[in-house]
Amino acid sequence: CAAGACGMQCSVGFADCDGAAGNGCEVTLATSDAHCGRCGNACDPGAACVAGTCTVRPAGDGRDGELVVTDVYDLGARTRNGRTVADAVSFPVSAIAGAEVRVGGAPGGGLAAGDEVLVINLRGTATAFAAVGRWETRIVLGVAGDTVRLDRPLTAVFGNASNADLAGQTIVAQRVPQYTRVIVRSGGRLTTGGFDGARGGVLWLRASERVTVEA
Repeated sequence: CAAGACGMQCSVGFADCDGAAGNGCEVTLATSDAHCGRCGNACDPGAACVAGTCTVRPAGDGRDGELVVTDVYDLGARTRNGRTVADAVSFPVSAIAGAEVRVGGAPGGGLAAGDEVLVINLRGTATAFAAVGRWETRIVLGVAGDTVRLDRPLTAVFGNASNADLAGQTIVAQRVPQYTRVIVRSGGRLTTGGFDGARGGVLWLRASERVTVEA
């Protein structure tokens, strides 16, 4: 009872964010992605609540589970765990406008909200190659038709003088797999297809726990 009214008294580090007396102080403010540090403070996609502060997950969120490699495993071609496309599926980029990237193919079948995506320039021309190798990663907020909407604008210039001019540049948007553990057994080989002029040649993943390569 406080000031003549009944209320919930929570221990330090806990909070009653749903207002329901039945479940008490249901939130741990130090680790809740929906109520990080205080009620209603939700972490952005791709971030986690660590010690009450929203922090980008440098090693991924593990959403793709464990990957065990026992043979030659092409991360950009093999499918697993019910996915109809590869974990590291990629799409050619045709336009970049701030936080929106237009791609070829059917991104809705390979990218979903919360996925991390790598945008990288793989090839330029004989006279326009300054952006080759330039890359950034972002979190996907959504996919509509051929447009992938990102959590924040791309800041790098992937085109010629700006991202408004991508003529002659080969740029891809590639999903970044988020594993818990990656284990490459003896005799196994984790690889990706070579660059075919449009995509390929980039092996990029995250593992939230560890990567083990057996001798």
